[in-house]
Amino acid sequence: MKVNSSSEAVHAAILIGGKSSRMGSPKSLLEFGRLSLLEKIAAAANEVASDVVLIGDGPAPAALAGKKRLPDVPGVGGPLAGILAAFRWRPGAAWIVLSCDLPFVSGDALRWLLEQRRPDCLGVLPCLDSPETPEPLLAVYSPSARAALEEAALRGERSVRRILSREAILSPRVPEHLRRAWTNVNTPEEWKAALQEATKCR
Repeated sequence: MKVNSSSEAVHAAILIGGKSSRMGSPKSLLEFGRLSLLEKIAAAANEVASDVVLIGDGPAPAALAGKKRLPDVPGVGGPLAGILAAFRWRPGAAWIVLSCDLPFVSGDALRWLLEQRRPDCLGVLPCLDSPETPEPLLAVYSPSARAALEEAALRGERSVRRILSREAILSPRVPEHLRRAWTNVNTPEEWKAALQEATKCR
């Protein structure tokens, strides 16, 4: 079921422009069961979003060849380049932004995220522990967030977390039963641990 508590459409952007230097191979192509990691994330996003877009120049499996792809905004560093690319393509949409290294993301987690939105907030960047450290890469951004992000990019800022910590965002604590959806993997050791956890949960 698509969740949309506001009038704007909800799209999902999966950021695949990272170098995966610590992993040693593209995280988007890692095999997680019968799917690549990127396919699994896209499948979860498809449960709630009107459209799922891949952003960045990283590789994608052939199964996702039909997905819209956008380049990162040139001259902008970090995930902000991908988030701005999404807003410039569909400025009137709300955007769920996901990194490509979330093996346990689920439709339930994304539905919970969308249900936290309020009309007067720029977005929902949930927290796992402290509200001082919200999570920017499994979060939802309202169209009104674009202005603050564009202004920060002009100033050369990179950290989405720091940019929006000065603005009207919500940082609800993730419920315990959904926390692992925010687990990301950056190294072979973390990937091995994720695979072992997935095996236990079957």
